[in-house]
Amino acid sequence: MRACARRLALRITTPYMQNSKQWYTLGLSAGEHRRSLRVRVLGSEKLSEPLWFEQNAAVVVPDCAGRVVAQLLTPQPDHRLLLLAPALRLHNETDLMLAVRFHEEDRATVIKHLDSAICNASLLGLKSECEPAAAEPQAASCKSADNEWVCLPPNSICAVPAAATAQDGKSCDRTIISLRPSAWSLPDVDFSQPSSVGRKIVEGLSCKLGVGSSKSGYPRAGPVPLHFLVVQGSEDIGSGYGQKIKTLSIRPSMVFMNALPFGPLGLDIASTSSKAPPVVVEALQRVNFYGLSMQEMRGGLTLAAQLAPKAPWSGKVNLEGNDIVDITENVLGDEAKILDMKESTSGAPAAVSLECLGHGQIRVSCSHWLLDRSGAQEKGLGKLEVFYQGAKLPSHNGITLLHAGCFENPCDLVLCPDGKSMKAKQTMKLPPNFESFVWNTPSGSLEMTLRIGSIKSSSVHGATCMQFTLAPRLVLTNASDVELELETPEKMKIRWKPRESRVLHWKANMEAVDPLATTFRFRPIGGGQCEFSGVVLCSDGSAGSTPFTLKRQGGGVEVWSVDVAPLHGSMGVLIRPGSDFIACNLLENRMEVQDEERPDERINVPAGGESVPIGWCKPFSGKRSRAVRVIVDKEIVDIPDLQRTAVRPLKTPGLALRVMRSGKTTKLSLEELHEKQQVQAKSEAFQATFELHVKLGRAGISLIDESPPQPCELFFFSLDMLRLEYMQDAARDSEKLTVSVSEVQGICQLPDRTNDLDKVNMLDPSQLQRLHENLLQNQELPAVILANHSAGGKSFLQFQMTRQATSSRDLLLSAAQLDVDKLDFTVDEKWLTPLQQWLSHTFGAGGFDLFGVVAEELLNVAGKPITDGYIPPDVPAVVQAEDVNISAVDTTVWCSLRLKYLEFLPVHVRTALKVLSFSSYFTLDGVGLLLPARHLEPHRGSLQDYAMAVVSDYSTSILAHLGSLLGKSSLLNLPKAPLKLGGAVVAVMGDKLTDVTTGAASLLRNFTMDDEYIAKNREKKTITGASQGFAAAGKTLMDGVEGMFDVVKKPVEGAQKEGLWGFATGLTKGVAGSIVKPVAAFGTAIGEVGTGLASTTNTLNDNEANQRRRARRRLRLPRLLFGELGEVRPFVDFESQLYQRYGANIRGVCEVVLLDREEKGGDLFITSLLLFVDQLAVAVASNQAADAVPNKFERTFNIVKNTQSSKVAPLRGLRFSQLQKVALEGTTLKLVGSAKEVFSLDLDKANLSVAAQRALLTGLEAAAANGRLEAHRTWSQLRAVRQSDEHSARVRDMKLAAETGLKMLKSEAAMRDRGAARSRLLEVWEVERHVFGWGTCSWPTDGDLQWRWVGPNGRKHPQVDETMSKDKATAAKEPPCQLGGLYKAVGPWQVETTAATDRDGWEAPVDAPLFLALQTGKRAVLDLSSDDRDVNEKHKDKLHQEFYNVPTKVGMDAARLEGSWGLALLLSQDALPVRDQRSVEVKDSAE
Repeated sequence: MRACARRLALRITTPYMQNSKQWYTLGLSAGEHRRSLRVRVLGSEKLSEPLWFEQNAAVVVPDCAGRVVAQLLTPQPDHRLLLLAPALRLHNETDLMLAVRFHEEDRATVIKHLDSAICNASLLGLKSECEPAAAEPQAASCKSADNEWVCLPPNSICAVPAAATAQDGKSCDRTIISLRPSAWSLPDVDFSQPSSVGRKIVEGLSCKLGVGSSKSGYPRAGPVPLHFLVVQGSEDIGSGYGQKIKTLSIRPSMVFMNALPFGPLGLDIASTSSKAPPVVVEALQRVNFYGLSMQEMRGGLTLAAQLAPKAPWSGKVNLEGNDIVDITENVLGDEAKILDMKESTSGAPAAVSLECLGHGQIRVSCSHWLLDRSGAQEKGLGKLEVFYQGAKLPSHNGITLLHAGCFENPCDLVLCPDGKSMKAKQTMKLPPNFESFVWNTPSGSLEMTLRIGSIKSSSVHGATCMQFTLAPRLVLTNASDVELELETPEKMKIRWKPRESRVLHWKANMEAVDPLATTFRFRPIGGGQCEFSGVVLCSDGSAGSTPFTLKRQGGGVEVWSVDVAPLHGSMGVLIRPGSDFIACNLLENRMEVQDEERPDERINVPAGGESVPIGWCKPFSGKRSRAVRVIVDKEIVDIPDLQRTAVRPLKTPGLALRVMRSGKTTKLSLEELHEKQQVQAKSEAFQATFELHVKLGRAGISLIDESPPQPCELFFFSLDMLRLEYMQDAARDSEKLTVSVSEVQGICQLPDRTNDLDKVNMLDPSQLQRLHENLLQNQELPAVILANHSAGGKSFLQFQMTRQATSSRDLLLSAAQLDVDKLDFTVDEKWLTPLQQWLSHTFGAGGFDLFGVVAEELLNVAGKPITDGYIPPDVPAVVQAEDVNISAVDTTVWCSLRLKYLEFLPVHVRTALKVLSFSSYFTLDGVGLLLPARHLEPHRGSLQDYAMAVVSDYSTSILAHLGSLLGKSSLLNLPKAPLKLGGAVVAVMGDKLTDVTTGAASLLRNFTMDDEYIAKNREKKTITGASQGFAAAGKTLMDGVEGMFDVVKKPVEGAQKEGLWGFATGLTKGVAGSIVKPVAAFGTAIGEVGTGLASTTNTLNDNEANQRRRARRRLRLPRLLFGELGEVRPFVDFESQLYQRYGANIRGVCEVVLLDREEKGGDLFITSLLLFVDQLAVAVASNQAADAVPNKFERTFNIVKNTQSSKVAPLRGLRFSQLQKVALEGTTLKLVGSAKEVFSLDLDKANLSVAAQRALLTGLEAAAANGRLEAHRTWSQLRAVRQSDEHSARVRDMKLAAETGLKMLKSEAAMRDRGAARSRLLEVWEVERHVFGWGTCSWPTDGDLQWRWVGPNGRKHPQVDETMSKDKATAAKEPPCQLGGLYKAVGPWQVETTAATDRDGWEAPVDAPLFLALQTGKRAVLDLSSDDRDVNEKHKDKLHQEFYNVPTKVGMDAARLEGSWGLALLLSQDALPVRDQRSVEVKDSAE
């Protein structure tokens, strides 16, 4: 579709084309295999960027001064549309035909003779929200003679002509227009004043209307102006253009939407300066209103409403101008106003809410409706009315609007025979899901059900509404072609016509176990007369299909089935001929089946394979087992239950009876056994057992957002040590399923997520600016938003289920157990908003509207009996659960959401939250939510209802915690906020003060040479508050004063012990102590006061849950996506490191070629060649900071990409437009630039085959010739060659592994490159510090190092036994780690020794002033329960020798340690020496 005045050429590219200069006119559609297209202006050689058919996107056409945009759209799922149009457009969203004039900059001159393209916006996928008020003429008939204006019909879109576009710089983003309704629509209308539109989001236009015309129920007595809004919508045009597509939508000044099932709805509106005429809106309709200007709306409005012309008006509500005109953050849901709307002055008010949706849109809705499908009025019982607190709620045509708090406050269901008097009343609270009850009326008891359901929001103008349906509980359907006769327990006989559905009520026995259960007997009438069947039980426990045998009076039997389908409290019963149990004789032998209770009634099964239905005379009596007696020739075989899979050999050799499930039927067949089966039948081991074991080391799911212009990974969900075990025991006819997951992580991969939240640096102004956001609103943005604790090795999930009677259609669970670990969950709008956008892009605008009933359908059936248009429900999946146990669910929740995200809550609840929280945020800061363990009682019924009941039970528990949650939420967050900010500041300063003073004091104490004094002060003091800090400081100062007298005391003590030598030693200690101890005591006291202050304030900010969340590291960095489409490839760890370091600078990369791998100082540097469409670059994956010094490869090139963010490194490379020549000399790739400079790249370590090098050279030569490449043409060839090489390497490795008989362990390179190694190492670090001898770290600044056994992050190792104290842990000779149930130890701990360590594995530089030693341990862990345990035990010693030589370095900078390849431990900012290093290997049990 061309909507611009320029002639354009279109080139469609395909991977099968050999000639790159094939041209097509605009009339030729894209072929089946074509992937992209590019556009140019005729006469120009420049082509636009490619548009890929796989996604919607837009590009600017070159040489058009930015005025023409090529945009690829998907109006419907079955076709694509290319739109060529200017970037500025007008869209008429009114119900009027508009005449639009364009003006020059002086606004007085009208631009004439315009040739602007106009099309129906529905062709572009823009649906009209309202229909035109009347049949409008064609646009051509409204044009002026000199083309002074253009006519826009309703829902049409117009390209703003280039001559009418005001261009500022590079962007053409505004125009000057005036408008009026066309003369055909409304005569005598003046044009509005010229106005510049396109700069502001919302702008207003007004034009005067003459006398004698009206529109949309708008009567006038004189000239009244019409008002419009011009709303701007924008869309990005790729990346690098700096331009957007702007659509200026012309809308009515106000739109009123009636989302109520009542009409006409009256609205009374007034501004601060005038009162508008009343507006009338029919049920579920919308009305455009032109009577108020934008200035009047911004001043605020008052509004009242009435449900009907004679109904009373509600109280007036005040609407803020910004909420009416603008789309604000708080406008979608939490700004709703409650209208006190009644049907009469004596009636009760319904929970009707009024919401401002912005841009002049106002919606009136009710969150809960009650739909009458009881049929009581047709039975003469009277009309159903609903009363609340003695007053009648509004109702119309079978629909009642319910009151606020209908779940908590009961209402009365009343039958009124004459419309006034109340004959029967049922008081009840509305259920959260469904409820069945007995309603006693003067005409007898009615068994009813009340169930809740959703209404499609698209049918109620986007509102969130629920509907309660009141209907009879039991509907019986005759699905046969003959008439049926039913006999009730009261011996009353009822006849059912063929294919008839009828409601059945009965006299309920309120003293029975199930008062809602009923029974009946039935028989067909006509043909062979049958006796009545056995008793049919209608209850939840009888759910499913039950076959009956009916004895004919002339002999023989008929088999009928009764299908009982309970669903949400209601019950559909269907009677049909046939059965789900069939018998089949596949041989020529005589076969008969008989019921054990009626041996005289036999069912003959003829030979030839014909299926014969099987039934029972009393299937609901006794144990309800499906036992039969089968007679084959003269042999009698008793089968106790046809619901169990079995093979029963007969005495006749080679024959057997088989019971098995086939689709929805259970089949009993007489068949012949094969020779092998006959041998098995003679042995005792005939019953088979089948087992399936699936073990996965890690299973991950990535959620990718492919929407342009920047595809990215949104989320990554990781399941570690996933095990699935399935066992089928034919002897017991049982199935056992076991699922276990060791660890789960849900990771948000968006750029602003962090591994943990560092303490606020008071010297960093950028962090000071974020204090308000991060601290006051709890805006901590951890990358890991969902994780289990894994305390003590506990698994995240363990589920075990045992099923019996596998041939049954029902799910018979003898036992089920679900255990869930403690969870941490973070929810915030920073990831919730992108997820909603992704769902909208994936499933469309109606993606969240898949469930529910259309409101118009409810209006059509309201007040009618349930049998009108009744369709019998299918038999649901039936579950019979005997022993089900669910463990406690303990979740710690962090939440920070604007109230607009809580639309699932009723409007009055959201309003109450807003009032109580004094803000628009709902905040939970580490709140514990504990749902107790449950043992579910034995149950039989619909699986869907069973699941709903369990969910409802847990929902009730959550609501029970609501009070405590609100107590820790935003209701108390505001008073705590100022104290919290002060706490953060004091905590930072206190911690820094403690680090400096305490560390210096500890060093001074060593100079006293007093071992007793040093040992005493080494004892760790527990300070958790300011009072304890001051008390400890006072005691320390007293010790310092006492130390001043050491110059006298120590010589005397030394002389008493050792004489003259002791006197000399004591004198030395006394002089040192008298000087050092007071100074050291003063420093220690300051540190203790600082610790107390920090501990007091951190109690508000940093509880145990917050510390646990911050210490958690994500398992995987965001993946790198390739090409402009964001192609997903197998995850490579160093590629994610590249993306982490360079960020948006490497988006669009097509290929990554590894050039070099280098280790320096314990850091691993992986240099790669990045190939783009228009450039190449060299990048380094490392754990260094983004501004690190470039290496030798990077220094070869200049910077080609550099964002303004300091978090990402600049990209160095060469653009193909500057590439003149390419040559490959040996293993050196030489590139010649436009200035004759030569760039050399060594491919010696690139591991490229000859074919891959040739493909790389070919691609670079084509890039040098054309200045750019299309990714699917050349780099795809390089990728294909590399994939072939990788496949060949894997085949060679597999052959080598098969020949040696060993399982293949991935190499170190694969470990680091792929990040998915099969070997799992349990890494433990042992740390000691040297002061006056080696020992456990005891400095206050050592933190978790005092535990001795730590992880790579320097914190206490997560596998250390939680029940063990710190003293016991430090005294352990080996790492006191718990492996958990999923791991088993293979061998003992081993210490790694190298040339740099002593014989015990300790490494310690002798030139360091403060000594700290470190040793690492790696423990081999292997699942001994696997089938290949013998092989693994055989090669155990070999596995112990397979160590990964990972370089180690301590004292590294924090930024360099982030994402380190090796084992690294952050101790402090200063370099500290290492004395010992130790290592052990671990093996993943999944291997």
